[in-house]
Amino acid sequence: MEFFLLELIFPLADTLAMLAVACQVVSLLLGGFLLWEWMRGERRPNRVISFIARHSIFLMLIVAFTASMGSLFFSEVAGWPPCKLC
Repeated sequence: MEFFLLELIFPLADTLAMLAVACQVVSLLLGGFLLWEWMRGERRPNRVISFIARHSIFLMLIVAFTASMGSLFFSEVAGWPPCKLC
């Protein structure tokens, strides 16, 4: 079992890194979209904002859970030491 988990370390690290970059791109696109709407001066209801407002607690829970599980995996299973800032 331990050998199986050791084979997953680098693919998991790559997957989490790509997920982080994808989330940053989506955040930038969403911010640009909201800025574009604000500059146009339209104050109509926005479906994206209302979705985020309704599900904000759940979205924050997903981010915190993913970060905690990733940190625990890399410290306990992979054996990597935490960074000096942590």
